[in-house]
Amino acid sequence: MIGNDIVDLGDPDTQPGATHPRFDARVFTATELEAIHTSPVPNRVRWLLWAAKESAFKAFRKHDPSLVFSPARLVVARCLHDESHPVATVHNDEGTSPLVIPAKAGIQAQDPRPCLDAGVRRHDGSTARCFCAHGMVCHGRWRISFGAVETEGAVHVIAQTDTDGEVVIAERAEVDAECPSVAVRRLAIAALAPRLGVDPDELTIVRDGRVPRMWLRDRLAPVDLSLSHHGRFVAFAALLCSRHSCWRGAR
Repeated sequence: MIGNDIVDLGDPDTQPGATHPRFDARVFTATELEAIHTSPVPNRVRWLLWAAKESAFKAFRKHDPSLVFSPARLVVARCLHDESHPVATVHNDEGTSPLVIPAKAGIQAQDPRPCLDAGVRRHDGSTARCFCAHGMVCHGRWRISFGAVETEGAVHVIAQTDTDGEVVIAERAEVDAECPSVAVRRLAIAALAPRLGVDPDELTIVRDGRVPRMWLRDRLAPVDLSLSHHGRFVAFAALLCSRHSCWRGAR
């Protein structure tokens, strides 16, 4: 299963001081708050952690549609990093596996990502191997790996439970008046149609509850899909399944 979330770092709602004074305490754990408060770029760390929680929730919800979003229960931990550019270090409750958010985007991690090694590619075919942060989000007994990519003005987080398949991602800044929910569907269809070997007109994206499903004519396409939009940006992440395991539970 896959989930994604994009945050426009230039949006008025994401600027320092724009959130409710109690927002951080309601959303983040003590260790996550430490990572934010000890960072020289606290606002960026804040929204990276938020996007990691959102993307993990979208993936978990595919396993359990009754799941309710409770950000404080989605714990970011075990983050791999490039130690030459750390901005904040905290430890999980067991005192191990430091969570370190690098200071700059585009840093190649020293160790392979647990689940994202399936091959994350942008829609143009280029490999997206440089993550500004990647690690794990925990919710009870569930664990999911995530990777965060920074574009100019936004952070895009992809969370993935499955390794069986190729991951395709894309982000785009919207400068026109097109509805963002329409724009992100257009982006996903245009990017994925060539990879599926079909015409874009043969693909549609509809909601199954709150989960987007891609249809190829009259059947589900072998794609697990997540969509996101915020502020100026739209983004998608898709897992192209080599087997149909990602459709367990699909109706």
